[in-house]
Amino acid sequence: MSLFPADRNAHRENMEFARSVNRWRRTLFLPSGIVDETFRKLVVELGWKRVLDQCVNNGHTWTAGANWIDVRYGKWVLIQAAVKNYLKGEGPNDQQQIRFMEELSDFMLQNRILDPWNGRPQTVGMLTPVDLYNLTRQYVLSDALDLFNALWAQEDMNNAVVRENAFNRIVEAIRRRMP
Repeated sequence: MSLFPADRNAHRENMEFARSVNRWRRTLFLPSGIVDETFRKLVVELGWKRVLDQCVNNGHTWTAGANWIDVRYGKWVLIQAAVKNYLKGEGPNDQQQIRFMEELSDFMLQNRILDPWNGRPQTVGMLTPVDLYNLTRQYVLSDALDLFNALWAQEDMNNAVVRENAFNRIVEAIRRRMP
């Protein structure tokens, strides 16, 4: 199986996926120290779930049976590897695949999502039972989930108007609710 998209449909799916990652990049690549680490894990996980939901809604063929971990550590890593290989000159020979990779590479470079950590990747683990316990001690879990759902809905509304400040509003809303 090739890293490089072989047909228009695969390329369309890769571009839509990259656009989703770009849309949610401030959530997906939330640096340490912005919010409590437990909340950071939850926010990042919810962000990748959002990307997966968008891909499922767009009818992407690769999403069957996928979860957010497959998206973060599978699909995203493969797309990054394909673009990095292409940029090193190790790309495809087929002209159509070259055009596909050129468009994808340009998009990822222009939006700075190829290497969002600037060479210093951060790991985001999954929430552990201890993390969940600590979250539920601070909040009633349903309240916390309602809070995040409301924040996501608000971000969706604001995205159409002001993209740059939506993330900052979510972070501030979370900070106001933290004890």
